[in-house]
Amino acid sequence: MKSDHLTKGRNYEILIRRAHNCEKGRKYGADSELYYELVQLELQNIDSVRYLWRFEKLKKYIAGALFKLRKRKRYLGSENEFSPILDKLNNAKNANDLAKIASLGLAKIIECENRLRESG
Repeated sequence: MKSDHLTKGRNYEILIRRAHNCEKGRKYGADSELYYELVQLELQNIDSVRYLWRFEKLKKYIAGALFKLRKRKRYLGSENEFSPILDKLNNAKNANDLAKIASLGLAKIIECENRLRESG
């Protein structure tokens, strides 16, 4: 179970870093520790103000990354690629939902990169 959280946290961090082209750090939320802390807060009390605040913060970081990817010139026409993932983000209810959305975002990046390689 712990390794599952490690993978999910790593995927979250990689999504943010790829979107913002940045190093690990808290500026854009590009730190897997933020995800691990959210999971710990969720296990303690999902109704706590601290959990709800952290959840919304991570949701905002993911939304920022998806918006950035959507506008990237490199992925011409990517508005249509990342918008459905943003829609799913609006319905996220817990840390696991956020992890699934981060994984979808990463998969979409890989798909766009593969299309670029094939066309160029």
